[in-house]
Amino acid sequence: MENNIVAIHWDVVFWTIVNFAIFFWLLYRLGWKSILDMMHQRQEAISKSLTDAENAREESVRLLDEYRSKLSGANAQAEEMLSKARERAEQLEQELTEKARREADEIVRQARESIERERNEAIASLRNEVADLALLVAGKVLEREVNDPDQQRLAQEFVEKVGDLR
Repeated sequence: MENNIVAIHWDVVFWTIVNFAIFFWLLYRLGWKSILDMMHQRQEAISKSLTDAENAREESVRLLDEYRSKLSGANAQAEEMLSKARERAEQLEQELTEKARREADEIVRQARESIERERNEAIASLRNEVADLALLVAGKVLEREVNDPDQQRLAQEFVEKVGDLR
């Protein structure tokens, strides 16, 4: 035997190759198909996951665009509703102001009519009192008593003269 550190033992190499061939043959016969099937299934699962992820991304982009358009539509609709509400409030304010002005004008008109009516009644009452006083004064001046029809005629003449002076 040689004192070589590196020595090839051909019998060990032969049995190693035989063992490797038997192991490879057993692996091929018993497990290679299962391993290939498992790798194929894994590849299909990964491929399906990638396709599903791409579909989900496209769907989320589509939904995002749809929600953005709905949001802008809702904003436009809200602005339109606010604008209509403002217009209606202004219109209502104008209507109420006009109604209040009409009511105030009516109250002033009624007050003027009432004042005019009371003024006329006061003037008529004053004329009657003045006529009565004039008759009394005239009766005393004449020192005679005036009868009822004469009193009425004199009062009427006096009222007409007082009305003409006015």
